[in-house]
Amino acid sequence: MAEKIDYSKGIYDAKQLGTPKLLILGAQHMFAMFGATVLVPLLTGLSVSTTLLCAGLGTLLFHFLCKGKVPAFLGSSFAYLGGFTIVTNGGANPENLPYACAAVALSGLVYVLFSGLITAFGIRKMMKFFPPVVTGPIIIAIGLILAPSAINNCQSNWLLAFVALATVIVCNIWGKGMVKILPILIGVLVSYAVALVTGAVDFQTIGAAAWFGIPLHKDSMGLFAIDGSETFISAVFTIVPIALATMMEHIGDIAAISATTGKNYIRDPGLNKTLLGDGLATAMAGLLGGPANTTYGENTGVLALTKIYDPLVIRIAAVYGAVFALERNYNDIASPLHVHKKEFLSTLFIGVAVYAASNLSYVSPDTPFSGKMTAEIYNIRTLVDLGGMAILFAHHMQLVEYRRKKERDALQNVLQAQYAQYRSAQDSIDLINKKYHDLKHQIAVLRSETSEEKAHYLDAMEQEIRSYEAQNKTGNEVLDTILTSKSLYCQQHGITLTCVADGAALDFMDTMDLCSLFGNALDNAIESVEKLPDSEQRLIHLVVARQKSFLWIRVENTYDGAFQADGTLPKTTKTDARYHGYGLKSIYDTAEKYGGTAEITTQENQFTLKVLFPIKQK
Repeated sequence: MAEKIDYSKGIYDAKQLGTPKLLILGAQHMFAMFGATVLVPLLTGLSVSTTLLCAGLGTLLFHFLCKGKVPAFLGSSFAYLGGFTIVTNGGANPENLPYACAAVALSGLVYVLFSGLITAFGIRKMMKFFPPVVTGPIIIAIGLILAPSAINNCQSNWLLAFVALATVIVCNIWGKGMVKILPILIGVLVSYAVALVTGAVDFQTIGAAAWFGIPLHKDSMGLFAIDGSETFISAVFTIVPIALATMMEHIGDIAAISATTGKNYIRDPGLNKTLLGDGLATAMAGLLGGPANTTYGENTGVLALTKIYDPLVIRIAAVYGAVFALERNYNDIASPLHVHKKEFLSTLFIGVAVYAASNLSYVSPDTPFSGKMTAEIYNIRTLVDLGGMAILFAHHMQLVEYRRKKERDALQNVLQAQYAQYRSAQDSIDLINKKYHDLKHQIAVLRSETSEEKAHYLDAMEQEIRSYEAQNKTGNEVLDTILTSKSLYCQQHGITLTCVADGAALDFMDTMDLCSLFGNALDNAIESVEKLPDSEQRLIHLVVARQKSFLWIRVENTYDGAFQADGTLPKTTKTDARYHGYGLKSIYDTAEKYGGTAEITTQENQFTLKVLFPIKQK
């Protein structure tokens, strides 16, 4: 008879619980660390998938250097948020993110240096510089910084927040057996079930993009930003000193874990080993394009709550995090897959059919999917379930490919439509220019035959011609044509369109791309301002200007109503959202094609589209 496990005492060897329970505990630990880990990249603009990969690999590296003795999880550090904000100018300069990551990598070397000093001079001498009266307030301060983030997350749905909290409290106080050691996971599942019932789950983003992808992005890696530029040096002096505060946090975390588990990890494996693991994990994360890694205070809370002190559980959670990093949904959440009723029913039918086939043995032993022996039933169920997963995967990929094809066709139609408008406008404007040219000669003839009374009238006509000839002369013929056609439309509908444009800076762009970018941007602005009842409020302003080695394009317009986002794009107000919103998608694609970025901001009743292109030096 198996020995009964006393869950009230700390469990230092989770293997005695069995492999299934061990895997579940690892999943719980991963979910407990998940929220805080992904919040940092969401606030800084880094990749969520890269952050998860760095957290997983960093934790495994830490455990390797600490000989697998310390039950600590390494996640993204909040202490560096201020440094990222300064380097990227509050997110306005995302191109500086690689420099910030490079500085994070160098800050990890500060840990390594301090680890070497402890090894050389002994821990007692070095700890005199970091007494509890210093480390304690630092940890408290970093924790208090997270309070606004927690409140903001709860404000989105207080009901789910209280349900999750209440479930965790009930399971921890009154739960028995596995319920008592899985309060966090149960809290997540119960609150998610409530979210499903109340309609708080957005199924549109579940099937976004492909299932798997590479979580590393060259354009954000700090490895490629280590140079002697002014931006890099500024990032180093801004971010590297933060390592002094995070080292104090690390010392406090290790002390807290030691107090929770009843083991002195500062002596064994030693603070020098834990600092070395944390520092190298941070350096690796920075080079790969992720935020700094640090030992998590949340981890200590999970240890105290579950009383599972086995570091193996932490390593399983780290593996889960690294595997989740391969999930493509975190790399591209801007293209949701709208799950319609028929598609949901077909997926549900496949799942039910596979489940029924895998359990036929319990109904009838005489079918091709049945067995009589336990081993036979196990093998049949395993094979059928794997086959069902393969069918669901193929079904999903078919739906994704169908959506991608429709989106490609829609974007191509938008591009062709804007180009057709440009060609039509060009022909019309050429005809108007010929007419105005002829009028100049006719006026000259009339002036020789007219009286002085009609001279003022002819002067006014000449002034009008000169005004027309001068308008929308930006230095780029394509942009001139687009602006002229849109200006004529705006004049007819009581819209004020102003423009300050350096058209010559757009010579690197293809004609069709110019039509797509400016045509869609101005059409969207016109559509928005036309809804305003007051003609004096119908304002559109376009700016095309060079700034250092970048080209800025800014389209501003007034609008009425609340702004709703759908990923990185505004949520369409059209009845059938599936066939709208491709204008802005086309703008984003054009920006990406030339190595640029596009961004939408709103302030009061002002809508702004900003597009940034790097200018290649000749």
